[in-house]
Amino acid sequence: MPGGQKWLRLGTLAGELSKRLGFSRERWGEIVVACSQRVVAIEVGEA
Repeated sequence: MPGGQKWLRLGTLAGELSKRLGFSRERWGEIVVACSQRVVAIEVGEA
């Protein structure tokens, strides 16, 4: 089965995508938000 990005490129609607991948709409919303966050690494000094 193709992954989420491939389904989206193939034109699958986001609501249908959550069903195909087995996620609830709420969980899919959490995944979308998490994937849209920018993460910046910070250097931690030695203690």
